[in-house]
Amino acid sequence: MEIRINGVPLPSPDSYTFGRDVVGEFARNAAGNLVGDLVAVKDMVSVGWKMMSGEDYRRLVGGSQPVFVRLTYLCGEMGQMVTKTMMARPNRARVAYLCGGMWWKDVSCDFVEQ
Repeated sequence: MEIRINGVPLPSPDSYTFGRDVVGEFARNAAGNLVGDLVAVKDMVSVGWKMMSGEDYRRLVGGSQPVFVRLTYLCGEMGQMVTKTMMARPNRARVAYLCGGMWWKDVSCDFVEQ
């Protein structure tokens, strides 16, 4: 599976989760029914890599420096690759030293549609 940030390809992720986020204000009324104002339904994508080279990690973190990026990803609803403006939230990564230099392990990043 191909993931791109601002047109720059990243390695295929080891984990990929697609979801939807409901944006709005909701509460239960006296009858127990859910009522409120639905503002929007937005895509959410979580990706992870077991190992990532320093160069690929710089592309991920550097590409997500602006809060909003253009992300190309597999949309679970449409069943095809789409490109949307998303808020990038790199979560975590740990350093792993291997022969040939520094690598990053357990890398994860979440994206939420603008």
